[in-house]
Amino acid sequence: MKKTYIKELETNQDIEQSQFALMSFKKNTTKSGSTYYRLELADKTGGISGNIWENNIPNIELTALENGSIVELWGKIEEFKGTKQVNILSLKKAEEYEMGDFVQVSDRDPEEMWKEVEKHIESIENTDLKELVTDIFSNPEVREQYISHPAATGMHHAFRHGLLEHVLEMLDMADVIAKFYPEADMSLVKAGAILHDIGKLDEIADNGTTYDRPKEGKLLGHIMQGYEMLIRTIPDDFPEELALKLKHIILSHHGILEYGSPVVPKTLEAIIVHQLDDSSAKIRTYQKIIRLNSETEEEFSRRDFLLGTDIYLR
Repeated sequence: MKKTYIKELETNQDIEQSQFALMSFKKNTTKSGSTYYRLELADKTGGISGNIWENNIPNIELTALENGSIVELWGKIEEFKGTKQVNILSLKKAEEYEMGDFVQVSDRDPEEMWKEVEKHIESIENTDLKELVTDIFSNPEVREQYISHPAATGMHHAFRHGLLEHVLEMLDMADVIAKFYPEADMSLVKAGAILHDIGKLDEIADNGTTYDRPKEGKLLGHIMQGYEMLIRTIPDDFPEELALKLKHIILSHHGILEYGSPVVPKTLEAIIVHQLDDSSAKIRTYQKIIRLNSETEEEFSRRDFLLGTDIYLR
């Protein structure tokens, strides 16, 4: 049974037989030539880094160091540059645990979120688009994956049900901005928002406590995989111009070539979907950084890759 959660850990706290999910580990060498292991640990409340220094390696069950495994450890919480980390004194593989203690999930109820998405699907006025989206989610496996999947492995909405939460944020924002752009085809915007990240169902593999990218995900990426899924799903009698615009939204939703889109948005609906996607991702990332640094004395966070900047924390 899990005794301690990451969000409860305090600097200088001793931890004994505490269970964590091992997200990743790496064997490193210090400047002085000593060997140590760097671990990334997590539970449903967050993540924390840990170090196994050379003098403690004999106390470690090295076979327990496996990505995605649940480990028990003894150690002390220390602080380095304003960030908490674990000085690990001993570690072994956990034998009894509840998986629900280790998987980060959305704060929102997934079934309630899905009901809201279904309302948005029902509000799509174009019958061809509504039938296409409905047909995709008539597959129980696709629907369950869509509800449970993260939106990413390490950036925004990187937790169970994160994709669903991300898409619902986009759809709710679309309703707000619709009155400002009456010439936009909001059926196309909503269908595009719902399907823009559908390729992540193939790109990201759910391994229970961790998420990673299989070979196809790494070589193709979710934009191409989503495009391919759309190609397979669109019926032969689907309006050609409408199909072209929807494909364009999938391919252009990252906005610029440097971020992985093979084309930039060239339609009003495509730029709206891109901006909705970008807003949801970046605002949530700001919130995440502020929350994770709520107890630090530092004025600024570390530089974030997605945002391209550090964040003022005061």
